[in-house]
Amino acid sequence: MPFSMSQEEALQKPTRALARFVVETKYEDLPPEVVHEAKRLILDIIGNTLGGGGTELGVIALKYLRMLGGAPECTILSTGEKTSVLNAAYANSRIGDALDATDMILNSAHVGTPVVSSALAFGERSGATGKDLITAVALGFEVGARLAICVATPLMVSGQDVHRNRMPLFEFGSCSAAAKIMGLDEDRMVYAYGFTGANASLMATRWTEAAVLPLTKYGDAGLQASEGGMGALMAQCGITTYDGILDGDHGLWKFRDTGACDFNIMVGDLGKKWYLPENSYKPWTSLRWTHHGLTILTKLVSENDIKAEDIERILVKTAPRGASGRFANKNPIGMVSCEFNQPHAMAMGALGIKRGPLWYAPETMNDPRVRALRDKVDVAVEPRAVECKSWPLEDQIRKRPTSVAITAKGKTFEGYTEYAKGDPWSPETYFTDEDIQAKFRDLASAAHIASTSWRDRMEEIIATVMRLDQVEAADLMRLF
Repeated sequence: MPFSMSQEEALQKPTRALARFVVETKYEDLPPEVVHEAKRLILDIIGNTLGGGGTELGVIALKYLRMLGGAPECTILSTGEKTSVLNAAYANSRIGDALDATDMILNSAHVGTPVVSSALAFGERSGATGKDLITAVALGFEVGARLAICVATPLMVSGQDVHRNRMPLFEFGSCSAAAKIMGLDEDRMVYAYGFTGANASLMATRWTEAAVLPLTKYGDAGLQASEGGMGALMAQCGITTYDGILDGDHGLWKFRDTGACDFNIMVGDLGKKWYLPENSYKPWTSLRWTHHGLTILTKLVSENDIKAEDIERILVKTAPRGASGRFANKNPIGMVSCEFNQPHAMAMGALGIKRGPLWYAPETMNDPRVRALRDKVDVAVEPRAVECKSWPLEDQIRKRPTSVAITAKGKTFEGYTEYAKGDPWSPETYFTDEDIQAKFRDLASAAHIASTSWRDRMEEIIATVMRLDQVEAADLMRLF
């Protein structure tokens, strides 16, 4: 048994329990399914990052990075440039989030991008093995996921689908990944958490009320990666902090606009229960809430040979939050507004536009065909999604009841789903290795769209990640 703390002690000292779990757990302690899922996650995040480099958000991140400078020790995936470890973690995570194609744990939070970006940067800097990377990603994800879902959202407390400014503690996942690779001991791990939590970013925007979204999202994934790495570095340098930043009624969770904290989820069954296999992947480059509609729409279009020009109307019915303001706006302005928009997602699916940065190219967003299709999309509340307490399985939100009706060719074609493609809880929606690799090819090809040699390199990246336990981190990073 890799974890040497009793459950009773873990509940009393959750910060130290997580620290000890990260420090004590070795590659050999990881279940085979967790090892495999870590490889899949790494490949997915790399693909998202390669695809995001040429977007407006990606260009801004690179411009900022070049202003910072930094010792040439770690690789920017989308360009091959070298920079410092924290700058690399920042840039890769920020760019990896640009297309909003990131994984999602239990319909709650996007943990993977800052964790993988931190592990890759610190792994390259330290000369880590592939097994070291896998272990850091698995443990970083586990900590990040537990902290994301242990807090009760307003939705889970009230049963109503409302939105409030709540930011899960992503930085603790990236801190765990960096610290594991650095080999911090338990006390230094606790201090790393203390520093990270005390300096973690808060969402202080009008995200929940804006009808048109700026390029600033609800949180900066780059900061989530670099702040966690900074905490690990500060602890290595000798910083000390108060013990127990996550503990009890005065824990950091209390200040993150949450209704309650379930410490059994935070630290229960550490080393026995793993959340990485519960992770959902995004087949499309848009808000996860659009994926349930896209799952239905693409199936209806394929099965009934519906052409975009045949469509008279698309009615998407979803949860109240997904039917509000910015999600239903038929005239979204700009990249981020389109990412968080049901009509734009439905137009991309109906037109068969290749997923990736092309969805948010100016010529696509302003295409008359796209505008015409968006105008035909109406968004309403799905009655089966109003009472949110009927959605959970095992006390977590897995289901999102959604229906789509397409009027075309004088008929109405209808579908309903509770899971989206990419969810692991049903055979029909599970994202296979082939699905992961196909998405990687679509997104990564945008990095060097006219290069035949890059396509060969993409296949080498896939093969290297899928046998990461047999190679060194340097063998992967040299491919960029």
